[in-house]
Amino acid sequence: MEKDIYRSLVRCAVRCEAVAAECSVSDRDENQYQKILLHLDCASMCRQVAMLYLRGTDKVQHLAKDCIHVCESCLQQLSPQQTGKEMAEKACLEAIQSCLSILNVSSLSEQATNKVPAAVFYGVTMNEPVRY
Repeated sequence: MEKDIYRSLVRCAVRCEAVAAECSVSDRDENQYQKILLHLDCASMCRQVAMLYLRGTDKVQHLAKDCIHVCESCLQQLSPQQTGKEMAEKACLEAIQSCLSILNVSSLSEQATNKVPAAVFYGVTMNEPVRY
């Protein structure tokens, strides 16, 4: 599963870079520049999330949330006549699924570690004053 998450994120980065390269050789108007930047942002985000995920840092979930938003924006900007549109769509959707998996795994580990408050083990609750 870890390899699949990493690979899907890198695959999205590669596809988005290819879309950005294709956009750069077509008509250059303000809209095209925005598309290029968006696809490059998506590629950068996906690569960064992949690297943080590979390192096992607990900060990856913060970037994964942002990565989902950028990938969704990328999907909206793909034009119907775009070469490789289907591959780019598939890659972005897989990256979104990977980011959701990262978020689910991190929330499950948080629930497991924070399931029982430490105060329970000491017989202290926040509602009762401590008496000596």
